[in-house]
Amino acid sequence: DATSVEVERALAASGATLLVETLDRLDAGDAVPEIPQDDRLATYAAKIVRADGAIDWSAPARDIHNLVRGLHPWPHAFTHLAGERVLIHRTAVHREDSVGLSVPGRVVASSTEGIDVATGRGVLRILEIQPEGKRVMPVRDWLAGRRTAPSAFGEPAGPA
Repeated sequence: DATSVEVERALAASGATLLVETLDRLDAGDAVPEIPQDDRLATYAAKIVRADGAIDWSAPARDIHNLVRGLHPWPHAFTHLAGERVLIHRTAVHREDSVGLSVPGRVVASSTEGIDVATGRGVLRILEIQPEGKRVMPVRDWLAGRRTAPSAFGEPAGPA
């Protein structure tokens, strides 16, 4: 459930330790010679842009959860609710095996624990949310400030 920031911190700590060990081995003359990379096995990663954060609720819950984690802290995964953009900061896969439970993007339950949203496969629980221009907050705080619980997430509203 780690976000990209948490993974980056862990890799930085591991990399620092490995660097010191490697420098010690180089100094002692015990370092293994360089092994060239096989370029045929390399893959290209496109530059991440803000639009990459758009949540496709027809995707499996696990894929959406990974999108949220991978795009934190930038550009963040986002969706729309009643025509307003909201950023999704933390999620959990609530049920991974259910198919056809409801229309993807439809809220199937909401409580102080989180908002459960149907996906193309499974249910995703939203734990932290950020309305456009507001602070990040736990779902329980966000729900407390609303008159009604949300019914569906998805595309922005068209012109009225």
